[in-house]
Amino acid sequence: MCAIHHLLYLRNVYPSELFEQARMYDAIAVRVCRHGDVLQYIGGLLDRLGVYLDRGVLERVVLVITTENGTPLERFIFDIGCLWATQLHPRRVPVEHLEASLRAFMARIASMDTFLPPPMSKGKAVSFIIYFFICIIQIQHLRSWLTSRTTRR
Repeated sequence: MCAIHHLLYLRNVYPSELFEQARMYDAIAVRVCRHGDVLQYIGGLLDRLGVYLDRGVLERVVLVITTENGTPLERFIFDIGCLWATQLHPRRVPVEHLEASLRAFMARIASMDTFLPPPMSKGKAVSFIIYFFICIIQIQHLRSWLTSRTTRR
């Protein structure tokens, strides 16, 4: 989730001294926070998201920059899309296409500072929340459809 780290940097959630430059795909420069608590929080999130991603049910990840009292200042929505259909036909999306899509996505994130307005958090104490959506209803519908299709034969 280098995208989340880079957005935390761009939106001044933490001092810039806490971030170091990293490279993705050997070309895209991003900033990654090196503070242990932030790394642990985002790493734990990735572990939980990985389970849903592997199952193909991760739909959306949302990063919300908030004031100290929790009032939202900005929202960044990563619309992953419901991948449940690709679970039926995993070979339909070649790895090269997936990598190209991720590379393009990270290139856009890395260049966001050129088109985003100045951070609303400037001079304020801020925090962030990350939450995600999964598409359980569609998976349950798919399972019931598959069950009904197999029992009718």
